[in-house]
Amino acid sequence: MKIYYTGRKTLRIILFSIIAITILAVIINFVLVSSRLSRQGFDYTGWDEELVRLSNRLPRYTIEASFHEEEKLVKAAWQLDYTNNTGADLDELYFILHPNAFSSREDPPFPDDQLDQAYPEGFSEGYIRILKVESDHGISHETEGKRREFLRVDLNTPLKKGDSIIINMEFEVKLPQCLGRFGYGQHTVNITNWYPILAVCDRDTGWSLYPYYEIGDPFYSDVANYKVTICAPKDYEIACTGVADKVENQGDNNIWHVEALGVRDFAWIMSDGFMVSQETADDILVKSYYFSRPSGTKALEYGRDAIKIFNRYFGRYPYPQFSIVQADFYIGGMEYPNVILNDKSLYSTGSRFMLEYVTVHETAHQWWYGLVGNDQVMEAWLDEGLTEYSTVLYFEEKYGEQRGRAVYEGVVEGKYMAYKNTYGVPEEGREVILKPTYRFKGWLTYDALVYGKGAMVFDSLRQQMGDDTFKKVLARYYDEMRFKNATTQDFINICNKVTKKDWTDFFEDWLFDETPSHE
Repeated sequence: MKIYYTGRKTLRIILFSIIAITILAVIINFVLVSSRLSRQGFDYTGWDEELVRLSNRLPRYTIEASFHEEEKLVKAAWQLDYTNNTGADLDELYFILHPNAFSSREDPPFPDDQLDQAYPEGFSEGYIRILKVESDHGISHETEGKRREFLRVDLNTPLKKGDSIIINMEFEVKLPQCLGRFGYGQHTVNITNWYPILAVCDRDTGWSLYPYYEIGDPFYSDVANYKVTICAPKDYEIACTGVADKVENQGDNNIWHVEALGVRDFAWIMSDGFMVSQETADDILVKSYYFSRPSGTKALEYGRDAIKIFNRYFGRYPYPQFSIVQADFYIGGMEYPNVILNDKSLYSTGSRFMLEYVTVHETAHQWWYGLVGNDQVMEAWLDEGLTEYSTVLYFEEKYGEQRGRAVYEGVVEGKYMAYKNTYGVPEEGREVILKPTYRFKGWLTYDALVYGKGAMVFDSLRQQMGDDTFKKVLARYYDEMRFKNATTQDFINICNKVTKKDWTDFFEDWLFDETPSHE
């Protein structure tokens, strides 16, 4: 189309038309977004704007769950609205069924020497039973794996890249009497890794299907949106991923309406004995759920301060809420999006340092695992090493450089040197950090290398780069990779870009060699 200039008046008309069209486009986009959000029935006022915008492109789980106390059973149904953004056509979808790892007495998801801690009352069965899988797309399904931990949904016609599918499932989840991540104890019901969750699919390597290994955190997922309705006995208080918009009473039960945007999982922890305290940190609501008042309020303080420090150091936590939960949980601490579990024994007055350390470590995971994801089976060092070193940064920022160094030398280097002193000269390949969790010989080795030596990598990197550059690297890593899944190579690339120097040899020495060149 040719456009002829015929004078200033015409030019003004053209300019006004362009402006009007632009404004109209903005209004239409706002109306469409607002309409979508209003259909979801949730008020996003005050939520992070980038997070809300991102949510329009993410998979969405709509879950209805009811907890049956006497049976310790969750009856649930969900709908998944999924768009194929893998870059390749898909003939099937895979879902992980974590509860089935708890179904066998002969093959539980714990090391033999920890079974008494996991099952203090003896083995207790847990499982997930898939009752129905439906879609207008045309599908069939089958469970796979030794413990039936994978659900394959075959598509009658391929899901083209960019196309969408809606799947509906009904299922039941039996909770074991177990003090691991999933199960119940005397005080809490821990409903985590509990529903069929879509596995991660890479166009080059395919589906990431990991069983519930007894070492490490065998969880790997993409970010998604969650709209969850929970029916539970009215005496229960619930701490969970996301934000509970409202709670309705229905006779003996309460109905909780929860929304979460851009998170990797949905977890909820219940108790009829919780005390709850809360404060704000940079306009983020921080809540502590506990049974021991002095330590429960201290956990709140530690979480609040960690949020503030990490906001400054890495980049802002974009969610409106974060919760810290004292739980029947023997493994120390565990992270889930927007909520962490702390072993209830940490709340004794003689464990204040460890309560602070574990709370801060799990809070740091909100950045390294939650916001910046990674394959926690194949590259566990990436989030655990950085999270462990972030905990050192917290002590340094809050209490001063001397205290931070003492924590680093006493905890981080301490656990690594204890391992070295115990085992002496390592066997071939024994100190390789970057390897799958199932290749570590036990929790002691995993802890010393993935957490201890993994954090030492970041300390050495900081010493060589300098503080200011190191901060820029972490901020850049967070900014570029949040809501995505990062790899070790992604982190190296960011180091290279920020410093304009190649750090490949540095990381190869630390991650693969027996005796890195810095030692």
